[in-house]
Amino acid sequence: MVEIQTSVRRGMVALPSPKLVKVSTPYMKSGLLYDDHKNYFGTDSPDVLVWTAPSAFMNPLITADRLAREARVTDPLRYRREYEAEFAEDIATFLSAAWIESAVQTGTHEIPPSDGVKYVFAVDTSGGGNDAFTVAGVSAEGTKAERRIVQHVMRGWEKPRGSQVSLEGAVEEISRLVKSYGYSRVYGDRYAPGTVSSSLIRSCARPRTCILSLTRTRRTSRKCISTVR
Repeated sequence: MVEIQTSVRRGMVALPSPKLVKVSTPYMKSGLLYDDHKNYFGTDSPDVLVWTAPSAFMNPLITADRLAREARVTDPLRYRREYEAEFAEDIATFLSAAWIESAVQTGTHEIPPSDGVKYVFAVDTSGGGNDAFTVAGVSAEGTKAERRIVQHVMRGWEKPRGSQVSLEGAVEEISRLVKSYGYSRVYGDRYAPGTVSSSLIRSCARPRTCILSLTRTRRTSRKCISTVR
């Protein structure tokens, strides 16, 4: 959708007074409309106007009795989306938008290496689809109830259109990144272990396969992010 919008906007550049109008029912807290709402709703922007209103306001032909009936037969999540114009978390969402936003340090792209900090790095290799080849480096701070995980760096290599991710190039960059943080071990899962492991070994980063239960991983991640203060 981002690429489609970019193409449309590019085609409007030569118009004297272009207007791009996007109309939709709110859905999940992600995507183009949610980004517009988050960034511009309630702000005095000279470029973007965001209008949000419930069905009763937008269509006076819909009666209160009719809306009450819909509220009785529709689950609350979908009712808020369809008739009250609210962006709502999907019941299947892994992490809520509020949790993610509370865990983000605004204005910081990466945290440089520091002496005395023990880092852990992990890679997620790219398969044959559109997924990126990614690496992340984290550290643990505090103890017991105050313990938290801090992500210092995360980088990814997306698949170029019509070709594959350069494995060797990505591995070389990962190796340099890991070494710059004074570390030499990289964790990963068992997906394509031979190719990635051999490449990391040649780049002097010791790979280690880490097998974790998906349920346990999700539960632990949710706990870490939900307790951010």
